Amino acid sequence: MKKTSFKILALAFLLTLSDVSSANTILDNDIEICLSITYDKDKVSNSQNPRMPMKRLTLYQNNNILSFNSFDDVCYLYLINKDNGEIVYSATILPGMTSCELPETFSGEYEMQLARENVLYYGEIRL
Repeated sequence: MKKTSFKILALAFLLTLSDVSSANTILDNDIEICLSITYDKDKVSNSQNPRMPMKRLTLYQNNNILSFNSFDDVCYLYLINKDNGEIVYSATILPGMTSCELPETFSGEYEMQLARENVLYYGEIRL
């Protein structure tokens, strides 16, 4: 029984390692998406000159798959129709995730937002 449990844990560990290493691999046809950052100043510490709370997020697009470094906490992804400002897609990105697959049925240009605590990353994406 112990040998079987150990083999299952070892296999799960190896699969996790291969999944993490492949998710962070940048392919030749990946497109880097430039995102701007804003934050809610009311949620920043009481210092006179608050500093930018986050470093710039590097995000890559390969068709309908977004790749990024994992977050330490929950993040929310929104795709917004540029014509009418309507949210057409939303997803929850859990800690440790390094990719997100967007629906293949979407095409055109959208505003993309990634919200995390008091920080908002935003930019344009073409699907």
